[in-house]
Amino acid sequence: MNKHFAWMSVVVAAAFLSGCAQQQTVKNAEQDQSALNSRCYTEFKALQTLDKNAFNVYKQQFNQLNEAYAVYKTNASLINKDSKEMFALELKDKQILICARVKSAVFNNMNQRSQMLNDI
Repeated sequence: MNKHFAWMSVVVAAAFLSGCAQQQTVKNAEQDQSALNSRCYTEFKALQTLDKNAFNVYKQQFNQLNEAYAVYKTNASLINKDSKEMFALELKDKQILICARVKSAVFNNMNQRSQMLNDI
């Protein structure tokens, strides 16, 4: 009897802990996305003063992404589940790509400035 109770306790505890782990994973994913968005915004603002031309290129790309998102939100109730999921993934991927481009542009600009200092 005690073995059965002990075994059930382990099973219940495992189920409870796995539920907590899933909630924590979702929470961590949301925090990670928020941190990525914050970093991207900070680097984008820095690019505005570092390289106006690059800033304008990426600003245009973000504007196009925002327009696509507006279309998605406006028509979300009319689109089937698979199409919505696919389009949402595409939007997220494009955001990540543009943020990577911004990060690279900031890095390259700072690297060029560093090289100018080394030439002194």
